[in-house]
Amino acid sequence: MPYQHALVGDLMTAISEHQVEPPVGSPAGQGVVWPTNVEPVADVVNRLVTQANDALHRLTP
Repeated sequence: MPYQHALVGDLMTAISEHQVEPPVGSPAGQGVVWPTNVEPVADVVNRLVTQANDALHRLTP
């Protein structure tokens, strides 16, 4: 997570300063290092949706 603070640091500081209820986080992809190939975003999203649907179907009796 080397860039996590750079991405959300200002937001988290503002939440703290204004005493707003902190967001509920659900980290995902934190272990991704560097991409090894370039592929269309649509392909990545479709793969994620397919994998999520497959996982949900395995949970359904």
